[in-house]
Amino acid sequence: MLDWSTKEMIQKTITEKLSVDNIMLMYINDHIFVNRKYQRKLVWNVQEKKDLIDSILRNIPIPALFLVESKVKQTDSDETVDAYEIIDGLQRLNAITSFMLGEFPITFNGYSGYYNPEASNALLRLVHKGKLNKPEAESVLPFDLCMDFASKQLYTIISGKDEQTVNLIFSRINSSGRRISAQDLRQARAFGNFPDLVRRIASDVRLDNTYSDYVSLSDMPKISIGDKSKGYGVDIKNVFWRRHGLIMTRLLCESADEQLIEDLLASILLGNCYKRSKERLDALYNPNSKLGAEIENIVRERGIQNLENTFKSVFDTFEMIFNTVHSNFTSYLFPNETILRNKDECFRIVFKALYQCIDEGMHLHSDNASQVAETLRKATNLFDPIVNSSSVDLEALNAYANQLYLLIKPAFTRERDIVENTLVAEIDKRLCYSPIESQMTEFKIGISDFKTGEYNQTVVKKIAKTLVAMANVTNAAEHGMIILGIADNREQYLDWRKIYDQPAQVIAQHYVTGVQAEASRLHRNMDGYYKFLRKEISNLNISHKLKNYVLETFRVIEYHDKQLIVFDVVYQDEISLYSGMKYVRHGNETVRVKV
Repeated sequence: MLDWSTKEMIQKTITEKLSVDNIMLMYINDHIFVNRKYQRKLVWNVQEKKDLIDSILRNIPIPALFLVESKVKQTDSDETVDAYEIIDGLQRLNAITSFMLGEFPITFNGYSGYYNPEASNALLRLVHKGKLNKPEAESVLPFDLCMDFASKQLYTIISGKDEQTVNLIFSRINSSGRRISAQDLRQARAFGNFPDLVRRIASDVRLDNTYSDYVSLSDMPKISIGDKSKGYGVDIKNVFWRRHGLIMTRLLCESADEQLIEDLLASILLGNCYKRSKERLDALYNPNSKLGAEIENIVRERGIQNLENTFKSVFDTFEMIFNTVHSNFTSYLFPNETILRNKDECFRIVFKALYQCIDEGMHLHSDNASQVAETLRKATNLFDPIVNSSSVDLEALNAYANQLYLLIKPAFTRERDIVENTLVAEIDKRLCYSPIESQMTEFKIGISDFKTGEYNQTVVKKIAKTLVAMANVTNAAEHGMIILGIADNREQYLDWRKIYDQPAQVIAQHYVTGVQAEASRLHRNMDGYYKFLRKEISNLNISHKLKNYVLETFRVIEYHDKQLIVFDVVYQDEISLYSGMKYVRHGNETVRVKV
């Protein structure tokens, strides 16, 4: 495993030819990575991938790949390896590697079938180790054809210039606007708190979050939006914008969601809705413009993390309202409309009203969510003048949002503890993370033996090692979390149910069991269970600073109708140890390394 945060650029620029097989070898060794500032998702469909493979086989020229060479430190040692950051060519590289891994067949010169992995030196080793299955003989392309593909030479520009130069090159490559969307180009060129906030919120809502901006090319499908059955980690049908009928798939691929969030953020933070235009959106991302400087100051004063948490709470509240009535935004509010010209403006009204409530420290209890839904349904006087209007009165939008705020405000309360509310939102987010996100999240069903129901000290020791490992991740953008009371899969839940005979709440394919039943069995009540767990942690041989932090922050929280134990962990400004040994996270695994 490589620690991308340690990358060091090499100062050179060369143009050379790399064989397809060499590229495949780099891919297998995880030596090609993606900077999500530039490349945030896979967007090519299968036909586009097939067309590229056909072009390569026919020796039709394709654009050069643009890579930046870096020296990257390995996670478990001080050794460095050569690794390559993709600046231009993500879709092409994914097409090549996915074809060679047998994800789709092609038709060429009268032959139809899948790539034969035995024709690639890079893949042959995987076949021999049993890590890659060879397709049935009758379904593979001729061996010579596959060897010819593996030997094809692709022009590759390898650079190691400073980040400013790389940004300039990326902008020039895509300056026509035809290679990537205007929003993607805008985001890639931008620096500052506001663009970063837009990107973080957008990723959070799309469920393609990553802790680091650097992701291995092989992991990109896990965090890309598409058809789940075709290997994409984020199912397009489950994405917020699609579920509520707000943004079409094609526009999502062009980052229309980020543009809408940019617009929402700006209208809320600046106080008024404004007419969207390319010029105004560009200005918001330019800290040297009057508008860009103004919004940068606001974000800096309000705090990027506070704003992100508030926006996440608004989206969560929005979801809860429409889940209560088993519907979505478009179907529920406009059941009889076939053409909706200004849905996004109506969404903006609802979002601004919810934001005002939550920004004032109020909370919507689930029992009151249906009340808000009914209020929205009745507020036709606010939406009818807008939804199919040829022009939108911006002052009217602000007035309608304020009116809606006054209508829904009585359903909100100030009862809930703000810290707990934030934790609940964070757990919601982590339950929906793709597999790549498990580095800083661990779910445990409890601390008992599944077969006997008795306390298992080994589980607590494993928790201690994981806490140490998470504390040693110095480049994590968010806290590590270990959560007791959640099963990873159905099999684990069924084993638990044999002992406790209680149902679970299913959220994002995870079974939320809570710890109440275990607490009752081991210590009669939750208070006894909590005190026992605290004592066990106190007796563990982990670094003093980390132990104090964990004992100070771990807590019991209410999550839906269950109680969970949440351990919080951050880097302690020093290496953390367990019994004198250092542990780190490799994906979702805790691994011992040399101190």
